[in-house]
Amino acid sequence: MDLADILTKEQIITDLQATNRWEAIDELINNLVATGRIKSEHHDAIAAVVKKRESSMSTGIGFGIGIPHASTDLIYDVVGALGRSKKGVNFDALDNQPVSLAPDADAMLKAIRDTGNK
Repeated sequence: MDLADILTKEQIITDLQATNRWEAIDELINNLVATGRIKSEHHDAIAAVVKKRESSMSTGIGFGIGIPHASTDLIYDVVGALGRSKKGVNFDALDNQPVSLAPDADAMLKAIRDTGNK
């Protein structure tokens, strides 16, 4: 499995509008519904599972990176969406810094786009 099997350019949000981790999770899940990666009728259940996981321990790992995730029987394949916030999102990160994606988000986005073009 390649990254391009999980993440297409349509699943990359280059300017998240979220101001907190809960909004960010909703925005990312909305993207997965819009791109057909998850069924719209599963949106709320999947959001609840991801938020429950996030409530147990923040996935804001530091260095501007947050990796909200969960496992559910409602999804049979590995799916993902990538979001970048220009303002930063409070993710209750380990280093108490806002999450933007990664310190060098532009290079990371380019690498992901390039992977998708192979």
